[in-house]
Amino acid sequence: FVRERKDMFITGSAGTGKSYLATAFGFQACQKGYKVLYANTSRLMGMLKVAKAKGTILQELKKIERLDMLILDDFGIQPFDSQGRMNLMDIIEDRHGKKSTVITSQVPVRDWYDVIGEKTIADAVLDRIVHQAIRIELFGESLRKCKSKKDAERRENSRMYGIPDSVKPLSAAEEQVLLALWDCKPPASRRDIGARLAAKGWAAATVLNFLYRLEEKGWVICTKEQNRNLYSPTVTRRAYGVFTM
Repeated sequence: FVRERKDMFITGSAGTGKSYLATAFGFQACQKGYKVLYANTSRLMGMLKVAKAKGTILQELKKIERLDMLILDDFGIQPFDSQGRMNLMDIIEDRHGKKSTVITSQVPVRDWYDVIGEKTIADAVLDRIVHQAIRIELFGESLRKCKSKKDAERRENSRMYGIPDSVKPLSAAEEQVLLALWDCKPPASRRDIGARLAAKGWAAATVLNFLYRLEEKGWVICTKEQNRNLYSPTVTRRAYGVFTM
């Protein structure tokens, strides 16, 4: 839709993923070489108000006009004042039919007239963007609420299986080292762990580095036996499986 210079509206209740989706579109556009700006609508209007006071408003509007994609997030959270309405009108007028604008809002499109405020300007703005825009409406429970529930369940499961609250999530590479440690029937030396990872191209120094990381994150403890460092996991493989569910 950026190549076709179309606009997009993403609406829905709080927490349904509007900003996440808009950011994903923006990231994809960046990867394809387009110039993108993500901005909270209220903050952008505040920035333009400061620019007007400094006498640099035209330069700022020109920068916005040149963007291939402009993402206006949280549109309608705060009503527009007279200067904000005029700045919005300038942005839409400059970009209409030339560049893509993505707008996310909790407010349904039909109520945007009230958000913009002044009927004449609202008509002019919405007439330029509403008719040809791609519309995405999101439904469902708040993703933040769902994540909070999942985190609470994970903490409860962690306590049940004796996983300390202090441990931190692992990267895929760190997980490989932890799996190799379990396979060694710990406590195990760095050499034993490295032997299990050698077939995957792991160098001895890399294994040692990741063991340090696992120790810092609370997944591994190191003890000394004569001149050797021996590593043991702080949790069982089964407990880790519950933690990552």
